[in-house]
Amino acid sequence: MRLWLPPLAATALFFAAGSAETAELPTLRAGIVWRHDDLRAVLQAAAQDGLPIVVATEGDGGAWFADVLRCPTLNSLAGQAHFILIKLPLADERSDAGRLVNALHIDPAFSSTLAVLRPGGNPFTEVLRTRGYLEEASLLAKLADAGLSPPETLPLESVAVGDEPPRDCVK
Repeated sequence: MRLWLPPLAATALFFAAGSAETAELPTLRAGIVWRHDDLRAVLQAAAQDGLPIVVATEGDGGAWFADVLRCPTLNSLAGQAHFILIKLPLADERSDAGRLVNALHIDPAFSSTLAVLRPGGNPFTEVLRTRGYLEEASLLAKLADAGLSPPETLPLESVAVGDEPPRDCVK
């Protein structure tokens, strides 16, 4: 199956071969489920249900995941999109994660990047890209521009953030 990502048509074939990235990443008990394996299934699910895909690469030694991506308000976006987290540097550039990073022209070494892809186009269109570490408030503002916003009433107690609270959350 060929997947095209305008305006990146020249890098269209995401997943011709290779195995899924299986890097060890922390798992949240509630909130966003960050997928780091079987990325083909994520793309297929988004094509079927019409939800956007949020692709985050973690290249700052784990700081973004530890300090922002686990924040309660950000995790209230669960269910509004499919979420992919790719650990950098890539272990295998021929893996599904490597092909996705290449197709999106993301620095495959150490740069934290977040991209939001919407179904439609051919079959996905990039609607947002951020580069570098952002605190939660800045990241939420950018995600709102891409159509992802936390609910009006936020049941913070229902969103687990792990054993240690993250640093850069909205206060």
